[in-house]
Amino acid sequence: MVAALCAVLVSACGGGGGGGGDATTDAGGGAEGWQPGGTVEMVVGAQPGGGSDVMARTFVSAAEEMRDGLQMTVSNFDSVEAYTYVKGEAGNDDVLVTATYGNVILSPLSESLNYLWSDFTPLAMFATDPSFVVVRNDSEFQSMADVATAAKERDITMGVVTAAGVNTVHSAQIADALGIKLNNVVFESGGEELAAVLAGDVDAALMEPSEFVQQAEAGDVRAIMIMSPEPHPSEALSDVPTATDAGIQGDIVTQFRSFLGAPDMSPDATEYWVSLLEEWTTTDSYQQYVEENYLIPELVVGAELDERLQFLEDSARRALGE
Repeated sequence: MVAALCAVLVSACGGGGGGGGDATTDAGGGAEGWQPGGTVEMVVGAQPGGGSDVMARTFVSAAEEMRDGLQMTVSNFDSVEAYTYVKGEAGNDDVLVTATYGNVILSPLSESLNYLWSDFTPLAMFATDPSFVVVRNDSEFQSMADVATAAKERDITMGVVTAAGVNTVHSAQIADALGIKLNNVVFESGGEELAAVLAGDVDAALMEPSEFVQQAEAGDVRAIMIMSPEPHPSEALSDVPTATDAGIQGDIVTQFRSFLGAPDMSPDATEYWVSLLEEWTTTDSYQQYVEENYLIPELVVGAELDERLQFLEDSARRALGE
C-alpha cells in the first residue's frame, strides 16, 4: 500500500525563504482591531524536544517579542490526542497546532482517524525538512548502489520514525526504484533511530538533518543520500548525493513544517496569525531556526496552501484506493 502511495505523492518542497532583520515589538499586525482574547495555546502533536516541539517553541518565543502583550503557552500531546483536542476547540481563535505531512495527511488517511487537515484552519507552511539515508561511519555502504548490491545477498534493515510517516513512504520508494527489499524497523523518535544506527542495530536509517548532523560532524555517522532531486543548500550537506544520483526518479514527498488554527477560526483571527507568521519569516529568529535545523525556507499561505494540502490528500486517497 505504501509503495503505491509513493508513485503519486508530489514534493512539498519549493522555493522561497526568510530574510534577515530583527524581530520588532508592535501591538498591531494582522487584522485591524483583532487581538487574542487571552493566553494563546500552541498545541504540539509530539513530545518535548522533537522537531515539531522546537518549531513551536521557537515561534512562540519570537511572537511574544514581536507583539506587546501577547502571551502563549505550549502544550504537548501525543499526535492523535493533539488533533482530536484541537478539533474540539472549534471557533476558538486562541488555539493553534503544529502540522507536518505525517500528522495531517498520511496518518489520518492510512489509519482512518477522525480528522483531516481540512477540519482545521490552515495558516502557513514555512519550511521543508528533507530526509537523508544515514549509516554508521564504519558502514560498508558508501552509496545507495552498495545498499542495492548487499540487499541481493542479505536482508537490509532501514530505520524509520512511525509506521505511517514520510520515512516509511521514502523507504518504499527507495526499495521500488532499486528493485530491492528493505525491512523497516520502526522507532518513536529520531533520537531512538540515531541510537540504533550508532549501535549497529540497523543497517541504515531515514533521518532529518537536525537529528544527525552533530554526529556526522563528529565522525560517527555519514549521509549517503538525500531524498530529494536537488542538493541540500547547507554547506554541511551540499555534497550528499541526491535521489536522482541514486537512480530514484519521480516526485518525492518532503516533510513540511506548518501551523494550523482551530476549526472555524474567524477571518480576523486568521488574518492576524497569518500576518504574524509571515512577519516571523523575515526575522533573525526564523533565519536562525532554519539554519540550525538545516531546514529549507519556504513560505506558503492562503489559497496556495489550501491547494497544496488538498492535492496531497487527493493523491494519497487515490493511492490508498479510496
